[in-house]
Amino acid sequence: MKSLIDKIFDNTSRFEFLFLGLPFILWFFCFLNFFNGKLHLQADAISYADQIGFYTDNLSRGIYPLWDPSWVHGAPYHFFLRRIGDVNPLLFVIVFLKWFGVSSAVSYLVFLAMYYFLAGWAFYLIARLLLADRFYAFLAYILFLFSSWGSEIFYNYIIIIFVPIIWFFYFLLCFSRTAKRGYFLGMCLCVGLILTTYIPFFFLTILVIFSFLYVLFYGREFLNFLKHSLAFFRTNKIFTSFCIIFLLVSCVPGLIFYKESKSGEFILPGRHSGSDNSSEVAVGINNVASGDIISHGYFDRIFDDHANIDMGDIYIPYIFFLVLLATICARVNKLIFFLLFNILGLSLITITSAGGVHRFLYDHLIIFKFIRNIYYFFWLAMLPMGVLLSVTAFKSLLTAIDGSSKRTAWLVFIIICHLSFGLFLIGHKGVLWGAWAAVSISLVYPIHASLWVFG
Repeated sequence: MKSLIDKIFDNTSRFEFLFLGLPFILWFFCFLNFFNGKLHLQADAISYADQIGFYTDNLSRGIYPLWDPSWVHGAPYHFFLRRIGDVNPLLFVIVFLKWFGVSSAVSYLVFLAMYYFLAGWAFYLIARLLLADRFYAFLAYILFLFSSWGSEIFYNYIIIIFVPIIWFFYFLLCFSRTAKRGYFLGMCLCVGLILTTYIPFFFLTILVIFSFLYVLFYGREFLNFLKHSLAFFRTNKIFTSFCIIFLLVSCVPGLIFYKESKSGEFILPGRHSGSDNSSEVAVGINNVASGDIISHGYFDRIFDDHANIDMGDIYIPYIFFLVLLATICARVNKLIFFLLFNILGLSLITITSAGGVHRFLYDHLIIFKFIRNIYYFFWLAMLPMGVLLSVTAFKSLLTAIDGSSKRTAWLVFIIICHLSFGLFLIGHKGVLWGAWAAVSISLVYPIHASLWVFG
């Protein structure tokens, strides 16, 4: 089976972008009703679309807006500029489309689609680096593209901060392997975008946990990374200095925003109620609980009633659990444990009311006083890492089978897993037809292997 896969993907480097584009076109048609106006944006996505529309409308006329006359009979616009990340260069995609006569609504949706493709592209590149195989990277890309992230971009705003976060980690991985100016500059540009958006503390938390576990699991590689980084900084002093100056300048809008939030320039009574911090952006602990990953009830139907899933709900396809079941006997490696502990670490933080980790962090680390929708960590890190974890385990399984002399036993085991999972699905209501299709398609491997074994 692996040899068949290799024949398909060995010569795809020239057509790699095409390989990524075709599934994205399919994704576009799956959500076509949003783009043709039959379905509408929901929840926070609506307000962000309005604010970005107002901002880009003014930019298209050569005006940088500092006042919104339509917001409650007129209001300063600084707060909304921080929310949307006004220095994001890709917002000019909307401006250019408007210049060519495209409506504001369609321009914004095109921007969302492009941004989502950028996220998927970075995810593919990360998977290719980590797994060192185009086939598994492409599989990870498909799983990510058609995950519940696909509808989340029409429900809230976090795609705006997710794209620079995931590209930062791609450039970081590249820089850790080869210390080049381009990779370092890419990291700095991504951090600059993150610093100029609403609240950069999601990124900071993910980076701290990632770094701590990287030191723990990859100590030797971390020491080499430090050595190469120091050599890079010594060799490129002027370049590094300009990058640091750029990052310091990127902090200025956020510092001004924080100062305004403490001086009464704007008030957020719903958000700030119960907070012991003078900043209006700070969140009371009771309001944080409303963003708890459990209190939202997202996990009450992980194994049930997917037919009635709603936008914004955390959805984990059944096929994910089938992959984990089938790979339970595969050899684990350091990457699997690294991803797993990242997910577990973030999970402890997202459980606010049922656990004590978040309350401790909220009381002792100021950054957690500004994070309300704590469950966004699922979308920003836990889901992407979960996809990488499953594909890494799947690769380990196929590698074990290809190198084993007991392929018949492996084949029987995989078929038993599929039959057991089929019985599991029969006993649950609201199972989507796509779940049955995914389980059926996953049988392609054992069927192909059986023809090879018994043919």
